[in-house]
Amino acid sequence: TSVFPLLALGDQPEPLPAPGRTGTIRHASRAGGGVALHPAALEGRDGEGLEIRYWVDHPSKEDWVGLWKADEDINKVSPYKLQMLEKDPAYLVHGTGRLNFTVVNLRADLKACLFRGGLEQPEHFGGAAEARVE
Repeated sequence: TSVFPLLALGDQPEPLPAPGRTGTIRHASRAGGGVALHPAALEGRDGEGLEIRYWVDHPSKEDWVGLWKADEDINKVSPYKLQMLEKDPAYLVHGTGRLNFTVVNLRADLKACLFRGGLEQPEHFGGAAEARVE
């Protein structure tokens, strides 16, 4: 089962399992990747686009990116949005890619974090990037 349950429209994300239990997010000891958001400043309009650019040393089909409110603890809250990095066809070949998210009802700054290990055993790596709402 996934650490991040599927949510029906209007459902609130459930907290992630407590540390030390199956499904907790591990944190990598070295980066091995990076992430950037474009634009770095958002207007807060519904339907606004956000491009996530990323690079990874050793790409895998299980790598993914999650989007959270900037002040949320990624160990306790499911992501606002997520996508598998392999959605960009060049990713598995070159280890770099770009994905686009459409954000709605945006009221807070956002952060993007890279993960490997799929949704079953996510491992945070590559730091985080933030976009602020002006």
